[in-house]
Amino acid sequence: MSSDGGNGPSLERLFKGHKGKITSLTFNSDTTQLVSSSTDTSLMLWNFKKEARAYKYEKHTDSVTGVHFATSKKLLASCSKDRSVRLWKLSIKPNSKDFRAHTSSVSSVQFSSDSSTLLTASNDKSIKIWMTEHHNKFLATFQGHTNWVNCARFSHTDQLIVSCSEDKTVKIWDKLSGCCTHTFQEPGGVPKYVEFHPSDKCVAVCLSDSTIKIYDIRKHDMHQYYPTHTEAVNQISFHPNGKFMISGSSDKTVKVYDLMEGRVIYTLEGHEGPVTAVTFSGDGHAFASGGEDKMVLIWKSNFDQEVLAHPLDTSSKIQETECRKEKDPTKVDVRTEFLGMVQPDIEVSSIGNMNSDSSDDGKNPIAERSSTLSSVNSNSEETSLQDKDVDDGLNMAKIILASLKLEVQNLQRQLTGVIDKIDDLEKITERVGPQ
Repeated sequence: MSSDGGNGPSLERLFKGHKGKITSLTFNSDTTQLVSSSTDTSLMLWNFKKEARAYKYEKHTDSVTGVHFATSKKLLASCSKDRSVRLWKLSIKPNSKDFRAHTSSVSSVQFSSDSSTLLTASNDKSIKIWMTEHHNKFLATFQGHTNWVNCARFSHTDQLIVSCSEDKTVKIWDKLSGCCTHTFQEPGGVPKYVEFHPSDKCVAVCLSDSTIKIYDIRKHDMHQYYPTHTEAVNQISFHPNGKFMISGSSDKTVKVYDLMEGRVIYTLEGHEGPVTAVTFSGDGHAFASGGEDKMVLIWKSNFDQEVLAHPLDTSSKIQETECRKEKDPTKVDVRTEFLGMVQPDIEVSSIGNMNSDSSDDGKNPIAERSSTLSSVNSNSEETSLQDKDVDDGLNMAKIILASLKLEVQNLQRQLTGVIDKIDDLEKITERVGPQ
């Protein structure tokens, strides 16, 4: 897909409220809410309705490293460096409970597709599966890594597991037998994050050496190779239809990939620091990014409306690409957009002191207007209104400049097309001129 086709991704919302780096992002099943986790030990639930308040969950005692929404229940899971996993029930009477899952920091958490089990990975070098009901009964452990496990993910059929580790390996596991069926060695960078392609035939891994690799787990070879970032790639996410992928990097950019053509089609520069988390929504119409700048950005995908009309088509084969280093990454076919947006302050309800058990009065602690409120802007206590006005003005100037830049680029493309047509007409008139 050419970068000239469609309108390209657009920044829809900007959320501020965390006081530390964003570590993970997850949409709910109908894309009406997003939850972010942070090194500030909290989770924040963002509602997409206008003027809807955000909610802060503060139960962990150390950095929250991962978060994931269940698909079939109003259930949320989070994991932390405090060695615990916490399950949050987002019902009329929200409550949470935790369990000590590992003997060291828990690095990732994910529900199975039917939400019946939970997958966790840890710095204790192990991967574990737990039941979400029955007091979080332990089901299985997978051991084989020789260093911290950075991430573990279920396949979409829940039959396989992929994991990556500081030992520079990516492992494929059979969930039923508990055996490792294959190990991919990474001689270069450390694998930081892994994810199954929607077809479950491939896995993608992003590495600290600024590259992304896609492996065919049937042939056990590398299918695609993307050396398109200039610093470590921290997270990746596949579009539900399997034809696109996004990545977030310490080079401050989010990149969009056309997997059918095997190339980058958009580079988005909206963060003021490393991008540490990215994820697509379940329908693929939106994606989110979070960074060390403590901000969460919501993007409208719209880079291919025809493809987005069929979000569940996972049968397509992705194009195999040559394993090579781009001579000049800045010349990759990419549209770069400098974006900035000001999100009006919204109310944040802090429910950090919420009891683990539901209250007996039948009232929803989240819905109570008397909840403790704080500004969504984490810097609001440190900056004056005058400073905020200056920042808002600068952001608005960025938006105007970005719009002007895109208009100029569109005019340039149109003029180039007109000039080409004039050249063609001149050649035709020369051929059919007087003999």
